[in-house]
Amino acid sequence: MTKTKIARIDHLSNQLASFEADKFQVIFNPATDTLIAKEKAAFCLKAYNAQGVKDQFFTAADLLTDKLFKLMSAKNIEGYDVTIVPKSKTFHYLTISSVTSVKLKDLASLGFAPTMVTTIKGSLHSKLYDLVCRIDKDKADDQYAYNAQMFVWALNKSVSTLRVPRPKSLEAPIHAAGFKHHGTGSFVTCNRSLKRSCTECVDQIQKVRGMKLTAPAVGAGSPDDTAFYLKALRETLVYKSRLLGDSVIDDVIDRRVARQAFAEHYSGDDVLAFLMSQGHVKARENALEHAVKLMTF
Repeated sequence: MTKTKIARIDHLSNQLASFEADKFQVIFNPATDTLIAKEKAAFCLKAYNAQGVKDQFFTAADLLTDKLFKLMSAKNIEGYDVTIVPKSKTFHYLTISSVTSVKLKDLASLGFAPTMVTTIKGSLHSKLYDLVCRIDKDKADDQYAYNAQMFVWALNKSVSTLRVPRPKSLEAPIHAAGFKHHGTGSFVTCNRSLKRSCTECVDQIQKVRGMKLTAPAVGAGSPDDTAFYLKALRETLVYKSRLLGDSVIDDVIDRRVARQAFAEHYSGDDVLAFLMSQGHVKARENALEHAVKLMTF
C-alpha cells in the first residue's frame, strides 16, 4: 500500500470516527462537466454486506475495507464527488459548508464547537472548510429537528461561500475525506476530529424555537414597557455611534440591540416584534433568517 493511500485512509478514518455514528450512507454526485453534460444523476453506494444482502448503509469499518474504499475511489476518478451522510440514533449532525478561514474563526469566537473540520480547498492563499456540529437528539420534541434544520440553513446563508438551497432534511451530505473535491480540485483532508457535541448550537436552536416568527408588530409609541425600553436602547446606541463618528447601519445596531436584550433575558418574540415595528423585518418568512443573523453575526 502506498504512503498516499495510507494517508487518504487515515483522513477518512478520522472523519468517520468524529461522528460516532451508527451507520453511514455514501452518495456519489456527478461533479465534472462531462458527467453533468451527460445528465448523470446522483446515486447511493450499494454493496453486499457480510450476510450476503445488498445494503446502502455501512459502518465506519465497512467503508474502510479495501473493497469499498477501492469502489469509492474508482467513482471519484470517474468524476463523482464522494459524500457521506452519518446516521445515528443518538445525534443530529449540522453541516456548515464551504467556509473561509475568517468565518471559521468567527464561528469559534462565538462558541461554536464542531466535532469535525475538513479542508476542501487547501491552496496557499485561499482555504475553504466544511465543518459539522453534533447535537443530541431530543426525542420528546417533535419540532426540534425541524428547528435545527431551519437554524443550520440560515447559518449557512450567513457564513457559506455557496448559495445554499433549503435543505430537504437535517443531515446533509458531507464531502468524504481522502477523496478529490472536483469543485475545488483539492483532496479533502480531515484536520479536526474531536468527538464532541456543540452546546452553542443547542442554545441557539432553543432561542429560535422560542420565537413564534409571526410576532405582531408593536405600534410606534406603544405604552408597552418592553417596546419602550428597546426603542430607548436603540436610540441610545444610534446616538453613541454618531457621537463616535461611526456609520449608523441598521443591521449592526439591530444586532447590538438584540444581544443586549437577550443578555437581559428579553424573549426572542419581544426583540422580533420590536424590529418588525421598525420595518427592519419586512415579512414574517424572513424572520427566522434575521433572528439567526442577530444571534450570530
